[in-house]
Amino acid sequence: MKTDLSNILPEGTDLKRICDGKPRVIISSCLLGQTVRYDGGHKLLPTIGQFLSPWLEIVGHCPEVAAGLGTPRPPIQLIQTERGLTVRQVSPPYTDVTDVLRQANMDWQQRQHRSPVAAILKARSPSCGTGSSPLHNDRGEELPDMGSGIFSAHLQQHFPDALILDESSVASRVQCQKLIVGCYLQQAANHGQPVADSLKQHLKWQDATGLQGFFKA
Repeated sequence: MKTDLSNILPEGTDLKRICDGKPRVIISSCLLGQTVRYDGGHKLLPTIGQFLSPWLEIVGHCPEVAAGLGTPRPPIQLIQTERGLTVRQVSPPYTDVTDVLRQANMDWQQRQHRSPVAAILKARSPSCGTGSSPLHNDRGEELPDMGSGIFSAHLQQHFPDALILDESSVASRVQCQKLIVGCYLQQAANHGQPVADSLKQHLKWQDATGLQGFFKA
């Protein structure tokens, strides 16, 4: 059953007429219930299937599995160095997996037939965290600052207009409803498809800030 959006949209609004096709959203595979985490587990987020899936083109992705690191696998961590961030395993032989992850990210990007309007990524992950991933020094000691995982950073660089969220941002029905509507309006803007000014005014949508401003308002 599709998510009811009547509490957000004006009566009679057909969201599917706003843009062509479902907006594309990248989601960490573990949040979809796939057993891809380093310990062989998952972090299923039920609201994705309950509310988002009927409306959005969901593309699951695990950067670490895509890089061939296996499941289960030694956990990895972000290391802050003078040369920038690197990613290495937390236990001997402390293998550096930075290059293999970066190459996997580039390979993944080249296979995408169209750009995402948003991504929902696992918080605190050394691959997927967005401003929430613990940073460590060369001795493996945790630093006070947080950073972004290597896949999240890749998305931020190559898809700067995409809204990147973690699972806490879509934990409720209301949050999911707002994301759905915002994704359709953003895709319309991306494709040059006009949206009625009356609908924009009703939703308090601002073209200047787009999905970023709409969802976070």
